[in-house]
Amino acid sequence: MGLLAAAAAGGVVERVLDSAVAWWVEGSALVRILGSEIGPVAGVSAATITTGPLIALASRIVDWAAIPLFTIPVLLSYVAVHRVVTIRQSLDESLRALSRLTEVTGLTRVGHVRRVVEISCQIGRELNLDAVGLHEVERTAMLHDIGQLGLTEPLRGGATIYASAAEVEEMASAARRVIAGAPQLASVAPLVAHVGTPFRRTREFGEHIPLPSRIVRVANAWDDITEGARSPWARGVALERLHLGLGYDYDPEVVSALERALESRR
Repeated sequence: MGLLAAAAAGGVVERVLDSAVAWWVEGSALVRILGSEIGPVAGVSAATITTGPLIALASRIVDWAAIPLFTIPVLLSYVAVHRVVTIRQSLDESLRALSRLTEVTGLTRVGHVRRVVEISCQIGRELNLDAVGLHEVERTAMLHDIGQLGLTEPLRGGATIYASAAEVEEMASAARRVIAGAPQLASVAPLVAHVGTPFRRTREFGEHIPLPSRIVRVANAWDDITEGARSPWARGVALERLHLGLGYDYDPEVVSALERALESRR
């Protein structure tokens, strides 16, 4: 029991310190960060904490064999987790490269995708999304313009708010084709395809529009209107345009979260 208590205390201290560093860097709520930290590492942490007491109990029966018997499975778990993390990092790097295709080809303004990702994640935090939800929002924002690669005629300044209904459908179809080449992104494909769907379809036809899609739609419109400018005049014009489309083009709850995020940035 003493070994179990000591290991548990050490694990809690480590999680709290890691979360405190993340809170200092990201500026998010500490409780939210702690919650996102507990879930993913709970299994490995429990295995690590119980290894010491199990070795102590089993050593009376199996003697020295207790050490490899209970240590090797934990080491293999750590290797597996490290491999998964490496694969995810490689996928994220591929996503970043894919997200810059529209900028490299001149279809969108330089920095547009980066700003949309940043604004989308800030809106997600205001809506109290967990780590998994924020990751979905980030990926959707990174790929939200990938469908422009399939347009026969480029949009003016790459701004999708000026796209016609036919162009929106063409971009959604192109995005599905591009993302279909990466099975790991299968869950992101419908989110990207729904970014161009106006919010009114939820009320009029009962169509389900995922929250990440609604968030990225608002963030994209904001950057299309401001073009990266941060002056009070640009902010006022952009908010006015968004308010004119409340309930029709944009989710009112998401626009309110954007306003709160903008206030916190001042």
